[in-house]
This record gives sequence, C-alpha cells and structure tokens, in this order.
Amino acid sequence: LEPYFSIRDYGTGLSDREVREHYAGIGISTKRDNNSLVGCYGIGTLSPYSLADSFTVKSYKDGVCRNYSCYRNELRQPVVSLLTESETNEDNGVEVSLTVQGHVYEFQKAAIHVFRFWEGTLPDINDNHVVETCKEQREKYVFTGEDYGMSPDWGKMVAIMGNITYTIPEELDEFQCDGYLKFELGELNFDSGRENLTMDDKTEEAIAAKFDQVKSKLSDEATKQIEALPTDWERDKLADSLKLGQLGRRIKTDLNKYDLPTTHEEMIYIKRNWRVTDK
Repeated sequence: LEPYFSIRDYGTGLSDREVREHYAGIGISTKRDNNSLVGCYGIGTLSPYSLADSFTVKSYKDGVCRNYSCYRNELRQPVVSLLTESETNEDNGVEVSLTVQGHVYEFQKAAIHVFRFWEGTLPDINDNHVVETCKEQREKYVFTGEDYGMSPDWGKMVAIMGNITYTIPEELDEFQCDGYLKFELGELNFDSGRENLTMDDKTEEAIAAKFDQVKSKLSDEATKQIEALPTDWERDKLADSLKLGQLGRRIKTDLNKYDLPTTHEEMIYIKRNWRVTDK
C-alpha cells in the first residue's frame, strides 16, 4: 500500500544552500578524506535517479522544514526546486522519498543483502520478511568473534567495512566457508560505485593480513567460547557444530573432549541423512 521508498534520518539537517549543492552537484563530499565517517565520492545523493526521473527531499533544520523536488531537466542534468517552506517542531534531519512501483521485490533483496550484517543503529524497517530473514542469516554464524563470523557451510567469505558488504575474490578467500571478516574504515579501497573492492596492493595485503590474524586465534577462541557455556549439553552442541565442514578444518584443537558420554542402555533413535530417515 506504500509504493514508495523513503529514508528519514535524524542528523544535522541541511540548509537551503547545502540541499542545492548536494542534490544538484556531482562529486561534492565533506567526507572524502575522513575515515571516521561513511561516504566519500559525493554521488550517493544522486542514486535515486537510477530508478526515477524525480524524487522529493525534505530537510528539517533549526525549526524549518523545506520540501524540495529533485528532477532532471531536458539535458538530464539534476535540478532542485523548493516547493514549500514552513515552521516545524520535528527534530533535525533529512527525508528522501521516491517511487518504487514495480521494484518492491528488488528492494527487499537489497535490504536483506545490506542489513544482514548491519551493526549499531539499525533502521526501523517496515517489512517483516526482511527483518526475519536478516535475523535468520545472522543466527547461522555459529562461530563469531570481534572481527569475524563463520558457519560450517561451504560458501564465500565477505569483507565488511563501514557496515557495507564487499565480495572477497575467490583467489584471496583462504577459508571458503560462509562467513565474514570485519575491517576498519579506510583499510580497504573500493570503486567509485562503492559496491566492489578495488584489488590494489593495499586491499589485497589487508585481506591477507586479516585472514592470518583470524587463523591465529580460531582455536583459542573456540575453546574460550565453548567453556564459557553453562552446561555440558550446550558445550557439546557448540563443539559438535564447530567440527563440521570448513570450520572443522580450520580449528586445530581437540573438540572431541566435549562429547557427552554415550548411553549404556539400549535405545532407539531417529537419524535423518540425505533426506532418508532411518530408525
């Protein structure tokens, strides 16, 4: 019932001059040389044009709400027009809205891709499918540390920097399991579209160093996490999950010591393997 996509932040807001500069100019950024803030190339404000010829921007700043229409002229250049200006009691910030008629499913997929690894202030997403899927994807990483997370499943490792996920090329992926490595802002270089890493010497060296750091502490971290659990049953469950697949190849410690003793009484149990159930 809402065929539009909107984002409202509660930052500093933008003055009339700043709105016109950022939404009608290309390459204007206050964050280009700053590794404490995400953003860089000054093209994110123009991203709505990849889906629509026009969109609206509301800026709430110091008790004034200004409503703008952003559109492309006959030369396809960005133009900003002030529609209304009124007093407001709302907090400072900016709201951007655009139509996504016919693109809702694409936005769901993109939101899952982005927010499955998001940390810090999570957005309030009005789509339960996205929220639940993100939650399920986080829970499958049975082994997590300060700068990594992994599941036993075969898959690809990804790099996370500034809450954004980047694919690690196969030739640099030393784990080849479903997981992620976290990097500080500025450790990796990315292309102008901000969606892919630039495979220069700096980025490749940072990825290799991170793999080495994580490999060196996997066994100690596994032991620490298992022994921190309160019951033998929970310790056995985690140890058993860490023995599997690609994780089992990487954790160089004896996890069998956490196995629960087998019963001495005859028992019947159900075993399901490759879609076949045996008694």
